[in-house]
Amino acid sequence: MATVVPKGALRGACGMRTDRRIGLAAARSVQAAAGAERRIVVAVDDTDVSERACDFAIRNIAKTGDVFHVLHVIPFQDTRTYYGTISYLPPVAEEMRKELRKAAENLLLRYADKFKTAGLSCECDLVEENSWETIAEVICNTTEALDATCLLIASHGKNPVQELLLGSVSNYCTHHCKKPVLIIH
Repeated sequence: MATVVPKGALRGACGMRTDRRIGLAAARSVQAAAGAERRIVVAVDDTDVSERACDFAIRNIAKTGDVFHVLHVIPFQDTRTYYGTISYLPPVAEEMRKELRKAAENLLLRYADKFKTAGLSCECDLVEENSWETIAEVICNTTEALDATCLLIASHGKNPVQELLLGSVSNYCTHHCKKPVLIIH
């Protein structure tokens, strides 16, 4: 499973769990006590189409009692340097990871503010992709682990050749997620 980034700066803005293995049962009982009807995962990145998908969820999907899980996956960055069988993580690489994490936290704060402004319940999930798990797999696994009602994800409108060469997260989720998937174009 991917690494869950600790709460850090997100603690005050939206409820972000630090460890899903421990926190899921507690989160579900709190949601049940609060009368939450649906858990909706909204996978986001820093694009206009993702922003539109978030706005669509707020305007057209949200119902009283829903809990939105705004999910962002930090891409895997293999920045290790290998010396024979010993790997070394240079200090520059660690700084780059911190910057990526900070940018991702700011992105989630921006989306959380949208949901909070609309008066909706929002939890932020910031996950780091591992070398053995793609972003799409992380999104599907997180959606299933949260026992979400559905996954809402934006499509970036790649043509067939681009999808073949680059892949498509939304296409993968459509075919592999065990929960319903709503794709916003």
